[in-house]
Amino acid sequence: GSSAPELAAAVIGVFVAKDDVGLSTVVGSAIYNVMFVISMCGFAAKTVVQLSWWPLIRDCLAYLISIAALVLVIEDEVITWYEATIFLVLYALYIVFMFFNTPLEKKLVPR
Repeated sequence: GSSAPELAAAVIGVFVAKDDVGLSTVVGSAIYNVMFVISMCGFAAKTVVQLSWWPLIRDCLAYLISIAALVLVIEDEVITWYEATIFLVLYALYIVFMFFNTPLEKKLVPR
């Protein structure tokens, strides 16, 4: 998906070039995905797209939690294995949440 180029750039930067491009690559790619890719989808739609507030709030909240965790973790400029595990757990929780997304949306979004 859209994370493969970001992952490749981060791995090459950190392990091959011994450079500190990992964080900037991730943040830059996230900004690109949010701003450019979504706007291009809007231009390509050719019609008015009716959107629900649910996916926007859901994903913004997940993004906010992950960015807050990132800020807390990189405060000491060192990421340990257990801090990295926190992000894997957050991702796993997001996947579980997405598994129950449709029933939750039906309960929370009036139609």
